[in-house]
Amino acid sequence: MRRVLEHRLHEGGFDEAVSGLVRNSPWWMISLVVHAIAFLILWNIPYEIRVTTNPKGFRTEAKEKHEEPEEEEVVEVEPDIPDETIVEEPLEVEDEAEHSEVDTDSDFDETAYDDGVADAPFTGPSTGTSIGLGGGAGGGRRGRGGRRNATVRGGSGLTENAVEMGLKWLADHQDVDTDGRWDSDDFMKHDPADDKCDGSGQPLYDVGVSGLALLAFLGAGYADRGTRRENRYARNVRAGLRYLMSAQNEDGSFGTRQTEKFMYNHAIATLAMCEAYWMTRNPRYKKPAQEGLNYLAMARNPYMAWRYEPRGGENDLSITGWCVMALKSGKFAGLEVDPDAFEGARHWTENMTDPKFGGAGYTDMGGGTARP
Repeated sequence: MRRVLEHRLHEGGFDEAVSGLVRNSPWWMISLVVHAIAFLILWNIPYEIRVTTNPKGFRTEAKEKHEEPEEEEVVEVEPDIPDETIVEEPLEVEDEAEHSEVDTDSDFDETAYDDGVADAPFTGPSTGTSIGLGGGAGGGRRGRGGRRNATVRGGSGLTENAVEMGLKWLADHQDVDTDGRWDSDDFMKHDPADDKCDGSGQPLYDVGVSGLALLAFLGAGYADRGTRRENRYARNVRAGLRYLMSAQNEDGSFGTRQTEKFMYNHAIATLAMCEAYWMTRNPRYKKPAQEGLNYLAMARNPYMAWRYEPRGGENDLSITGWCVMALKSGKFAGLEVDPDAFEGARHWTENMTDPKFGGAGYTDMGGGTARP
């Protein structure tokens, strides 16, 4: 082949020599030459590779430049929500301008509250289901310190309206601008001249009646703090509690001793003070509540219960029930309670209960009430 190539170069030149060589070469040799030329071309092309690792092994990929798209600035636009229209019943005890801020007294300690009080009817440390006005003054309807609707316990809108109307009547008949009491024998002084209420009571029981009124507000979830929009009855509750504290004697008892049924005043006022402290955790109410509980422990008949006079030797189921409710509220509030008092009350209640029919008597086993 070398001699043939030299002969062709001599006769026809380089082009003739290459052309003759291609025509006389086998196909595999031509293919080899073409692939060699292609390899040399590819070898000289600049090409950068990058090895990356992923959890499944290795892979080789071309490094390319990607420009990250610019993030668009997100502008949050608050929806235009119209103010909720709140319709309040006209309880004009002060100029409305005075309630633009928190409705409070100068000696009120807002920072003393414990925010850990539960707002559920039957859960948490602030509820009692077995004793009190529907499981405790605040436990049965809305939860102590909570604003729950009455429908959660089987009520209706009519039930809720009835409660609110009753509370409004109480607020309208309170001496809120003076000493804060509910005046048993002269509450109708707040009525219009042509529409006076009747049914006046006895002035010696203002403390007990005021305690009952406060239990109604506390049981509905109205405590002694908040703006007028949040709690329209904060001022009423605070004034009523202030009256009870002013009616407490040095020995811890509430109310005058001029009435033979003095223990009703004391037990109900003590229950209201314990409920107020339980709901608010305001130390302003802790001492009066504790001193009221201490007086209950002192006034109980040894190994038994209570009646109208402290340690009078007689017991009845009515006043004993109020005393036990006050003790129970104080216990849940974390106050000191006489542990023997519950056992004595239980023993007296068992003595008054008919084992056959289950009826409980007032002062005799299975007997009737004090009134026909």
